[in-house]
Amino acid sequence: MNANGPCRITSLLVVLPLLLNAQLTRQHDPVALKHWLAPLYWQPTQASAEEHALAPAANATGLPANANPLVFVAMPPCRVVDTRTIGQGLTGAFGPPSLAAGAVRTFPMLSSTSCTIPAVAQAYSFEITVVPPGPLAYVTAFPTGQSAPVAAITVESPQGFMASNTGIIPAGTSGSVDVYANNPTDIVIDINGYYAPLNSLPGGNTALGTGALANNAGGAYNTATGADALQNNTTGGMNTATGNGALQSNTTGGYNTATGYGALSSNTTGSQNTASGVSALHYNTTGSYNSASGFNALLSNTTGSYNTASGFNALLFNTTGDNNVASGASALTNNTTGNLNTASGLNALAQNTTGSNTQPAAGARSASTQLEATTSPWGLTPLTEFPMATATTFTLAPWVHPPTPTPSGSEGPRPGT
Repeated sequence: MNANGPCRITSLLVVLPLLLNAQLTRQHDPVALKHWLAPLYWQPTQASAEEHALAPAANATGLPANANPLVFVAMPPCRVVDTRTIGQGLTGAFGPPSLAAGAVRTFPMLSSTSCTIPAVAQAYSFEITVVPPGPLAYVTAFPTGQSAPVAAITVESPQGFMASNTGIIPAGTSGSVDVYANNPTDIVIDINGYYAPLNSLPGGNTALGTGALANNAGGAYNTATGADALQNNTTGGMNTATGNGALQSNTTGGYNTATGYGALSSNTTGSQNTASGVSALHYNTTGSYNSASGFNALLSNTTGSYNTASGFNALLFNTTGDNNVASGASALTNNTTGNLNTASGLNALAQNTTGSNTQPAAGARSASTQLEATTSPWGLTPLTEFPMATATTFTLAPWVHPPTPTPSGSEGPRPGT
């Protein structure tokens, strides 16, 4: 009997639990769901088409080399595949078992129940993570329908560690993607968006920017430009949002136009509002038919409707007041619930809070002080300067027609004659 036999058996008994424990540890390794960068536009190049000439399926991707660029439609990062037995509970075509060595597995992306991917998607932005039990030469992902594993995304892990890579994979037959593994491994696939023709987005919508229209479900004919613009819109239609966070919280409101960072950011169901300027109508939620133009115009409005604010801080603190018109920096700036007010000019009706249907104010005015005035040439009335709380301006005085000149040669008697 070989004297080394018992030693070898003992070594195996010691090493085997360690290997099994290492494999279980890898199963438990967290794979974080995170954001990653993706190009705004994408199309397959002629060079890549020639490089992939081994793939005989000419129309497998549906993207000829001379196709127009596809536009990126962002979505919240979502886990679409996890083959680990200790994963996120994905089952069927998107869950266990692990990938077998030397085999190809097909993932029907459009059938995913964990991530909503529309049929218009012609390519996917993926992060692919491998969790191998040991050394892994490579895995490669490619469009279903190609006869050879032409790499769209390749991940290598020769040391057997968890590794990942991001990239774009064209959709193959029926929108599916194939993955080939050189060695046994678990795989996790996350998606953060897809690529579609600009004129073919669902419902005639246009979205440019990370998170723009990310959660749209049935809303139609919306235009979102900028990060998180119309991010939470679900069924609202005919909205236009331009700028980071514009109409970000809108869900079902329709016919709104928001231009500028944070414009109409909190609007949820309010409709037919127009906001132009940073934070214009920022806190509006359900108010409708408002028009705000200028930094912080109607900033605090929540449910007030039929207000028009034009100018820096115009109707700044209005919350539920209706049918107010403010034109000029800080006009009606402190109005909260007052209705049917009209203010035009710097600080006009600036201190009005709840007063309604007050006398229209034109020019710089204090809250309640009517200033004394004297007549000036040109038919204008200069207001006397007041310290701090008021400002100097001119208000219109009644216009009087000048006397008709007497014809030459027929003057009346001169004074003193």
